Amino acid sequence: MQLDRMKFLVALLHAKGASGREDEPVNGTTRLVKIIFLAQRETKLGRFYDFTPYDYGPYASEIPDDVEALRSAGLVDRFEKRLLLSYEESDFYFFQRNSFEAPVADHDPQMILHIYQLSPKGKVAASKLWEGLDVETRRLITEIKRKYNSLPLTDLLRLVYEHYPEGAAASKIADKILTSRIGTRPHLSAVVRNE
Repeated sequence: MQLDRMKFLVALLHAKGASGREDEPVNGTTRLVKIIFLAQRETKLGRFYDFTPYDYGPYASEIPDDVEALRSAGLVDRFEKRLLLSYEESDFYFFQRNSFEAPVADHDPQMILHIYQLSPKGKVAASKLWEGLDVETRRLITEIKRKYNSLPLTDLLRLVYEHYPEGAAASKIADKILTSRIGTRPHLSAVVRNE
């Protein structure tokens, strides 16, 4: 079965992520866009979208349109999670985990995170689609989702900005992401037990 971009989106949302569960949701539009960008760059799945440098790195305006079309068809659900943070927390949270979707208002630290997952109808359709894909295509999609869906968002963006700097040319946050250590995990030396 040949993948087109809509089938690719459904397959990506169906694939197992780091949790090992099928249909693992994707938290945030920025994360979804970057996972698709990396899938195009790191695999031979196809070039479904034309990415251009934008506010938070490589962006393809067709992705939100395609997700909305899948929502209208009843295959994808998008949930909004409102995050109300203190001003001190907002920068940390904004840069660590979720999405660079804007605060509700510039003066309000409340943020909205969009969570994308397959609807019950979408899960049925995705299972049929998945079975029709060849083993290598399934492996590549699963590998990309496992690798990138669970990374802290700053780590994901840093990876994109460092490996594909042309995509970060118009980014409003590249300097902060590339110099920030927020979201990174420290490298710990092995613990030696004396018994």
